[in-house]
Parts: sequence; structure tokens; C-alpha cells
Amino acid sequence: MSQQISMRLIPALLLVAFSGTAAASGFQLLEQGSGLGNAYAGSAAKANDASTIFWNPAGMTQLQAREVSGGLTAVRPSFKFNNDGSKVGVFGAAGDGGDAGDWAFIPNGYISWAVNKDLYVGLGIGGPFGNATKYDKPWKGSAQSNEFDIKT
Repeated sequence: MSQQISMRLIPALLLVAFSGTAAASGFQLLEQGSGLGNAYAGSAAKANDASTIFWNPAGMTQLQAREVSGGLTAVRPSFKFNNDGSKVGVFGAAGDGGDAGDWAFIPNGYISWAVNKDLYVGLGIGGPFGNATKYDKPWKGSAQSNEFDIKT
């Protein structure tokens, strides 16, 4: 019996001990759950739904037996370039690239489970970093960038 428990416990402990955070460069997206209305107003201290897992995992202790929270946030960033410093002859008749921003949809999902009064398990999935841009061609900054796409 104890050997069977050890065979389950050891892989679980190794998984927890060596799990890391995956992150990408870009800009931060704060759309992490449907409770975004509480942002900067104590959202990390409140545990209204399972999205507390993102900012304050200890908040799971304030939730019911099982809770599920999820959402999809639509954002439309704007990336406009205005060339006021380059000489006309350097880049020719290239334009300013238009608006490089486009619609993005950021999913989030959380589940919290109170296994017993001392053990709480949760899973949170979201995209805290990333997005994409695509400038119109030709544009004056095309030597630096035409498009990029970063996903987490």
C-alpha cells in the first residue's frame, strides 16, 4: 500500500518541483478574467471566482468546492507610425505603414477544486503576453520591421 502511494506521490512532487513559468517578450495583456472590473481595486486580495488563480492562488481557499471561470476578450490595439525625422531622399516615397494593429482574441480559463479542507487544486490558462502587428508595404520603417507575431 505505501509503495503504491510512493509511486504516485514521487512523480507528482517532481512535476511540482520542476515546473516553470513560460513567458514571451512583447507587451503585457491584463485581460486575465471576467473580474477585470476589479483591476487595481484589490483584485489580488479578493477571491470572487476561479480567476483568482492568476493573481492570488491562495484565494482558492475562499471558494466553494468546485468553481469554473472562463472568457474570451477581444482587443483592437492601434500601432501608428508618423515619420517626422527622416529626410525624404533616404526612404523615397514609402508611406507611414498605416495602422499595424489588428483584432486579437485572448482566451482565459480557470478551474478550482477543494479536494478537502486542507488541499486545493487549480488550473489557470491564459495569455499574459503577446500580439501581432503588420505594417502596410512599402513603409519607411521596413528596414526594421514589417510584421511580427508573438504568442504564449
